[in-house]
Amino acid sequence: MHLDHKELLEEAGLRQIQERITTVTGLAILVTDPDGNAITRVSNLCPFCAMINNTDPGQARCKASRVEAAKAAAKSGHPKTRRCSRSLLKSGS
Repeated sequence: MHLDHKELLEEAGLRQIQERITTVTGLAILVTDPDGNAITRVSNLCPFCAMINNTDPGQARCKASRVEAAKAAAKSGHPKTRRCSRSLLKSGS
């Protein structure tokens, strides 16, 4: 039986862990692959970000920002915090 990374993470209960973290921290969380494609659904998205993500250009800018943050974190080997296209903080790890 072959499972891809998304199936493995789902099997490990990633969504439940994500929900618990957002409950405790109040942060929005979205787990993506290295290309910025969503692995989980976003948890605790603020109304402003939800509005931005309701448009194709907004989704594209948000994805580009996720990819940039993830690449910076991968390059440094440490989590990185950056500003998204709307000047909100975004973290990649």
